[in-house]
Parts: sequence; structure tokens; C-alpha cells
Amino acid sequence: MDIILIWLAVSAVFLFCVYMSESAYRKFYKTYRAGIRIKYPQKAQSIHDNEENEKVDVVSDLGAAVKNYERVKEDERVKEDERVKEDERVKEDERVKEDERVKEDERAENQARVINSLKTSLNIVEQALIANSAIESYPLDELADVLKLLEKEEEILEAVDIFNERIRPIYLKLLKPKTRSYKHTDSEVIEAQLLIDLSSCMLLGRSAVLKSPEFKYRITPIGPTTIKQATISKSHSWDELKDKF
Repeated sequence: MDIILIWLAVSAVFLFCVYMSESAYRKFYKTYRAGIRIKYPQKAQSIHDNEENEKVDVVSDLGAAVKNYERVKEDERVKEDERVKEDERVKEDERVKEDERVKEDERAENQARVINSLKTSLNIVEQALIANSAIESYPLDELADVLKLLEKEEEILEAVDIFNERIRPIYLKLLKPKTRSYKHTDSEVIEAQLLIDLSSCMLLGRSAVLKSPEFKYRITPIGPTTIKQATISKSHSWDELKDKF
């Protein structure tokens, strides 16, 4: 306890001495300055000028520091504005992409509904005329040679379908004028409609082959499920499909 009191007393004395020394120094400096102004007016003016220059330098440095601070703050503000704008742009891009995705999903759903509701656009007469014209190119001679080696009915029907697939381009060429009357504008829906019309014509062509005089085997057509339908790839455009006609 005594040590603490002694330490506090010494500290108080030290601080008092510092204060008195600083006060004495200020008084001495003022007296010194006054004496210089009286005895050495030129030297006093020089000291005064130096002090004024130092004040100007301090003010100039302070102004430069303020300007630098304002420049830094302006740069930060510009960067913040740019960051906010970039965030808004990213959000807008995401919103646009989400809207496009929703629209694409809706388009795909509508397209699927349309495709699932499609029926042949040709009446029975149109289907029969196309089928009769197509089977004029049917390779009956080749079929007859193959049938000599076949006994099972499913094998015979498969052979008929294989040769019928060979004249698929003929069916497509005959169907080309009909596609101009399609009401759909979606290429995938047009392709689906074309496949349905093609299938119906090829089915009648198959039946006509099975009933032709050249065909010695009398087999009742099983139905459309026996027709092999080549799927038109979605990667093919309608223009590419037309080029195959």
C-alpha cells in the first residue's frame, strides 16, 4: 500500500514538472520571439515567414489529403454502383432465362398435346390413291424370290414390310403435295403429322401387296403395329426432310 502511495506521489510530481516545464518553455519562447523582433527585426521576419510557409504547407497538405480522401470515397462509390448494377444485370438475366424456360416448358406441353391428338389428315380415298401409286414401285419379283424360302406367316409379313420400307421415299414423294395443306407451323408437329399420314398410306400399300394377284399367299394383315415406322429425328429440320422427297 505504501509503495502505491509513493508511486502516485512520484507520478504527480513528474506530471507537475512536465506541465511547469512546458509552461516555462512557452513563456521563454514568447520572450525570445519578442526580443528577436526588437533586436533583430530581419531575423524575426525570416522566422515569421518560415512559420507562415509552414502553415501554408500544412494547409496544402491538408487540402491534398482531403482531396485524396474524396477521390478514394468517389472511387468506392463508383465501384459500389457498378457492383449494384452488375447484381441487377445478373438478376435480370436469371429472370429472363427463367421466363424463357417457363415458356419453353409451356410450348413443349402444348406441342405434346397437339401431337397426341393428331390423326391422319388424309381421307381414305387419298390414302388409297397414294398407296396404289407407291406399290407400282414395289419389288414384287424380289419378294417372290424371298417367299420361296419362307414358311412361317410372321416371316412372310416381315419380308413384305421390309420391301415396303424400301419404297418409303416413294410414299414421301407422293405425300409432298399434301404437306402444303397442313395447318400446323411447328416443324415437329408437321413431322409427326407426316409420320401419321405416311403410316396410314404404307399400311394400305401393305394390304394391297398382300391382296395382289402376284402374291400367292393369302394372309390377313395383322394391323398397323406390324408396320415399321422410321422415326424422324428431332434434330432434322423440316427443310432437311423436304430435301429427301
